[in-house]
Amino acid sequence: MEHMKNVIGTNINTYSTTTEVYNPTHSSTFYNTRQNVAHKSTNKVSRTNTLGKVRIACFFAIVSLLLFLFIYNFVAMANLNANIAGMEKTIATEQAYIDNLKTQINSLSSESAILDRVNSAGYSADNPVSDDILIVNVPKVAVNESKPQTNWFNDLCEYISSLFGG
Repeated sequence: MEHMKNVIGTNINTYSTTTEVYNPTHSSTFYNTRQNVAHKSTNKVSRTNTLGKVRIACFFAIVSLLLFLFIYNFVAMANLNANIAGMEKTIATEQAYIDNLKTQINSLSSESAILDRVNSAGYSADNPVSDDILIVNVPKVAVNESKPQTNWFNDLCEYISSLFGG
């Protein structure tokens, strides 16, 4: 075991010399694996290759896009619900107005309701209807012919156009 501690603690270049001392039959495999482990452990730096970096960037881009769309849909749905509630309130108001008009029409369609309205307006069904026609004489007003106003430039243009047959 003492030789093994010395071998592990020594430099990589001295392996060949110490391998023969420790165990000449199995030394090459043991020291080669030890050399590889020691070599890998000293030069091993945690670095991600470019493909891994691209994958990580794509993953975070997709996650952030999905998060943005989730928040956007949440806000959009809240706005749609507010708009729908406002429209439902408007529809309910209009429906109440329509129902009121329907009740008025139904109340006016009966003959007794019509007679009550006529009597409350001061008319009576017992009064005879006269066939007199009232003729009103409406005086006629004479219309004066108006002459369009022109200026000297219009007169000049008309004179020149009359010279050319216009």
